[in-house]
Amino acid sequence: MTNSNEHPDAAQNAEAIAAFRANGNPRMILLTTVGAKSGQLRTNPLLFFRDGERIIVAASNHGYDSHPGWYYNLLAQPAVTVECGPDTFEATATVTSGDDRARLLELSRGPFSFLEKYQAGTEREIQLVALERA
Repeated sequence: MTNSNEHPDAAQNAEAIAAFRANGNPRMILLTTVGAKSGQLRTNPLLFFRDGERIIVAASNHGYDSHPGWYYNLLAQPAVTVECGPDTFEATATVTSGDDRARLLELSRGPFSFLEKYQAGTEREIQLVALERA
């Protein structure tokens, strides 16, 4: 069974971004990408976990059949901005693969407990993206 291509409410993203900037959230980052089509800056709140110095995010899109817009944006332009706690920095985004991806999938079971359920509900492979300081 696959999910529809509905996307989370943009107002919810705006609320999450405002709350993050006001109060912080130790489990969340803000990822700013350049729109692949529009060229405009796009900011998305994302859950993450650390792998050494890297920040790992999942392009889960709530288990929908399409990748999230931010994923397509970073494929087109891997230079991104990350807000993590009080720190804001430039980073390079890399889609993980092979043994690295397999290892990260194992590590993700705790922080991304939703990922297995989301993957089971869609035919696409949910990607894990590593963000490294530029």
